Order: sequence, then structure tokens, then C-alpha cells
Amino acid sequence: MDVLDFRTEEEPGGAEHLLVSWPGLRLGGVSPRPTLDRLARFRAHKLNIAADGHTYIGPRRSLWGARASVDVVRAEMARLGVRRENVIAYGPSVRAVCALWMGFQAEVGRIIGGGAPIRMGRRLRTLDRVAGASPEAIAFRDHFLSLADADPPASPSDVFFDEMIHDAARAVTLPTKVHLLVSPDDEMYDDNVELAALFDRLDPIECHLDVIAYGRHGGVKDAFKRYLTDTLREAGVPRRRAPRAERAPEPVRSET
Repeated sequence: MDVLDFRTEEEPGGAEHLLVSWPGLRLGGVSPRPTLDRLARFRAHKLNIAADGHTYIGPRRSLWGARASVDVVRAEMARLGVRRENVIAYGPSVRAVCALWMGFQAEVGRIIGGGAPIRMGRRLRTLDRVAGASPEAIAFRDHFLSLADADPPASPSDVFFDEMIHDAARAVTLPTKVHLLVSPDDEMYDDNVELAALFDRLDPIECHLDVIAYGRHGGVKDAFKRYLTDTLREAGVPRRRAPRAERAPEPVRSET
């Protein structure tokens, strides 16, 4: 089995926080994404994890890539000496699903997601009707669903995708803060409202559902960038101090 690739950008001088992200879904896997430029202003380590060739799910619902990425998060958290309360998983759209599932499994302290397609089986079946879905994603749909095929009595693949985040949430035992961004016009609105209602019934999870107008699903990526930085700031992730400007030399005065 291949080793899952990842990239850690360590904060010079150390940091108390670790920010974790995953890439989108693509046939054949995806390399670790570069860190968002706007996150450079925060004093935190940044961990970017790749997607394996079976897109976290396969083969045959083994979840090898998903479990491997959870192991990466736990190992880097321990190596860097970051408390779990200060580990933050984040991402918009399907990357929010990764942040939620892997974040719950790795027992991170905080998860920030935007426009997450929580009922993924249902959303995959209707992907061609979602604003912002790429032609590549639509063509990839059947292959992605097949990665979760499993022998009976396992549930059908679309049912598995529909329930995976709900099931992961019910297994959470440690205090976890979840921030969900969604627009009232986003096709994923009902998914996120339903998930927030589940979180409200689960004692370990503290949920903040933020409904902000950004239009349909295609607008979530841009809206999420500001939401992410605002939420990190409110969560107490320190910002880097701007370097002090060098003082101009005092003028030399001559006496005549």
C-alpha cells in the first residue's frame, strides 16, 4: 500500500496551534494543497494532506486513505507538541466533509467547514444540478460511488455516503467545537441545518451554524476564506506581528 503524502509547514520559533486541510477529490489522487495565502498571517503550524488514489474511501470501502490521514494528524500533533484542543481542521465544500470525518476520527478540538455536502450519496446522485460542480467532478461521480461498494450485509454505497458524517459525529466523546458556514441559497443548506440539529443533541459537540448569503454552492469557496480567518481570530489563534520598521538614523547636525 502506498504511503499517504503530506506537507507540514512548521512555524518558525514554534506555535501552539496546528491547522489541517485536505484537497478536493480527483481521479488518481491529489497532492497536498498549498496553504492559503491569508493563513500566513497566523502563528500556527500548517498541515496539508494529500488524497490517495482511492480518494480516501476505497478500495471496497476500506477507508485506507481516510484512516491513514487520521494517523498523519495524530502523529504530527504529537511530534509538534500541539494540544488536541488547538488542532483545527478546515475546508469548504467536499473538503469540509474531509475535515469533519477525519477531524472527528483524529479527535481534533475544532472543525471549520463551509457548504459541506453532508448527505454525499444524495448529492452525488444529483451532482449535475449543483451550481459550481465541474464537468470533471460529474464524470468522476460513478467511480467515486463505486469506491464504497461492499458485500452484503453492508449498506449500498450511496447510503454509506449519506450517513458517514452523522455516524462519525455520534462516535465523538471529547469536547469538539464545529463551525458551519452555509448560504440560504446553497444547495447544501438543508444538509447543514440537519447536521447542526444533530450536533445540538450530542453533548460533546458545540456547534455554531452561521447562515451568510453568498448565493448558490459555487460561491462558498470565496466566502469561506473570510469566514475561516474570522473564525480563527475569534478562536484565539495568534497573528504574526508585523516586523518593526527600522528607525531612520538621527540627522547629523554641524555647528557653524
